[in-house]
Amino acid sequence: SFITSPPLRDDPHTKEQLVKALLDGTLDIVGSDHCTYDSSTRAKGKDNFTAIPQGVNGIEERMAIVYERGVVAGKMEMTRFVEVTSSAAAKLLNLYPRKGCIAEGSDADIVIWNPNNIRTITQKTQQQAADFNIFEGLKVTGAPEFVLCGGKIVVAEYQVNACPGSGQFIEAPTRPGVCYDKIKEIDNKDQPTRIERDDVPTDDVDGPVDAKDTFGMTTPRGYCQQEVFNKKLGIYQRPLSAHGVRNQQDSSFSLSGPRKSNKNNGGEEMTASPRRAAVKVNSPPGGQAGAFW
Repeated sequence: SFITSPPLRDDPHTKEQLVKALLDGTLDIVGSDHCTYDSSTRAKGKDNFTAIPQGVNGIEERMAIVYERGVVAGKMEMTRFVEVTSSAAAKLLNLYPRKGCIAEGSDADIVIWNPNNIRTITQKTQQQAADFNIFEGLKVTGAPEFVLCGGKIVVAEYQVNACPGSGQFIEAPTRPGVCYDKIKEIDNKDQPTRIERDDVPTDDVDGPVDAKDTFGMTTPRGYCQQEVFNKKLGIYQRPLSAHGVRNQQDSSFSLSGPRKSNKNNGGEEMTASPRRAAVKVNSPPGGQAGAFW
């Protein structure tokens, strides 16, 4: 038996869904939690499955399977194949462009991929020291014919030539931008965005109150005149207070009656009809109610 996390699925649609997720960016990389145990070690869980050590193979077959299911199937571009198997991992580990990139100053880690290599995965010919392969009998196309690590050839004609102890520890800096930039973008996604409007006046009390274009929108403290006609909005407005807010006790009801238009010498002037003999008295909040006199 094999135990791995997440567990393997029997649903035939799972494979297509995983490939689709790689294509649309839902999945960023293809990795392998490679950890193989021989049959004798896994047999410890014969009577208790919780004692079976977790882990399966995958590091040797990873690129070939993605190439077969994606590129050979005509669903994935070669550039996307390189991204999900190499450059994206380097960016997530915050090692790009030292890793995952062929450029001056980067580590000379290069894979020479042979797209014409057709083979069948089997335990008999695998490089890893395991007595099983979960991909046994799977036919794939493409394989790394040559591999350079730090400028040194470690794979030549599909054969591993690496020397024990040649690996180096590389510290990965924290907070990779490829992750935290997306988090910041998501956090700011629902934030309100200010819209600049040049054609509509705003209630700005910091600007000049006597300007022709802003008259009727903001007024100085103590302004007691009647509402004015806002030419830009085409409506009559009562003035704002000095703080840019409207008096909550002020009513839109006017005792002065409706306004009428008078045309003089080709011009048009809005005047009020005769005022009624009544005055509305406002009291401060919590005080005596208003009354008509």
